[in-house]
Parts: sequence; structure tokens; C-alpha cells
Amino acid sequence: SRAPQVIGSGVLVSLAGLRFLLTAGHVLDLRRQGQLDVGVSPELLPLTGEPMRLRSPGSSGTSGDRIDMGIVRLQGGPWDSLPLDRFLAFDRLDTEIPIVARHSYALIGFPNSMNRSAIADSRLTAMAISIAGLECPAKSYEETKTDPELNVMIGIEKNAVWTVDGQRSAPDLYGASGCGLWRYEIGRAHV
Repeated sequence: SRAPQVIGSGVLVSLAGLRFLLTAGHVLDLRRQGQLDVGVSPELLPLTGEPMRLRSPGSSGTSGDRIDMGIVRLQGGPWDSLPLDRFLAFDRLDTEIPIVARHSYALIGFPNSMNRSAIADSRLTAMAISIAGLECPAKSYEETKTDPELNVMIGIEKNAVWTVDGQRSAPDLYGASGCGLWRYEIGRAHV
């Protein structure tokens, strides 16, 4: 038996009492290589259920696709008895996103490059990175031919990112896979 490896991150979501895992589609592709498990503290639960992929409209595969979302309806075994309070309720998701409104965003994710040695003393740990920035102006979307209906572009100063440990350089981010994104407008935060 091989030691577990961190291959991605995701979020557990419930909708009408049904349980789902949302992650990057390419993470679910790794099921072809063997059983995947989901870390639900304090244990690992086997990923069961059939995956579904969401892609950019008109895309025919992974090449050039800016959306790579994988969804699995979790059923059977421990999933049926896992309390719903361990899942994010679907109505808590921000589905009314204003387009190019120049809101502030915070991204929290688990870069693979920071989690290559995630096993220590028989514990699985995951290192997160958090980045915040202001949404780019419409001109940035136009210059990069990025569709603001499908994507959010956040401007950051790569060499001047502040973390809890002080100022540092941010990793190169060309996209964000399996992360959480929070939108902030005056007086409100949205998941």
C-alpha cells in the first residue's frame, strides 16, 4: 500500500440533502490511476460516485479550456452518514456575481508545489496560500481575450504580496484549480 499524496483540493457542497464534491476536473481524471480518497478530518473517505465535467461553452477538450470543474455526487458508505453540517449549503454559494464590478476578491488554495511532502508523522497536512486583490478593469479582459462571464481576473503585484509572515513574492498563477474564491463588496462577503 502506497502512502497518500495530496493531488488537489475541493469543497463539499450539499443541495436538497444530496452530497457533492466540487474540484478541478483534472483531479478527477486521476481516478483512472486508482482509488481517490477525500480528506474529511480526521479521516480519509473513499471517493465514490460518477464524476461530471463542466467546460467552457464551445470547448472540445482540455486544450484552451478555461473552465475545468469536476463534480461528483457522493453516495454510499460513509458519505450517506456524514452530517450535512460538514458540507457547504448550495444557497451559500455566490451565484449572482456582478460582471467587471471591480470588487475585491480573496483566493485561498492548496498549490501542489507547496504540498509535495504532505505526509509527516503519519499525518496528512496541507499548506494553503491566500491572495487578495482587486478585480481587473474591463480593458484587461479585452487585451487578454478573457471572457468576464466565465472568468475573474484579479490583479496582484507579484513581488509585493503580504502574508501573515510578511512581504514575499507570490507564486506564478496562470489559473486557480480547486480553490475557494471570496468576493467582497462594501459591508458584505460572498463565498
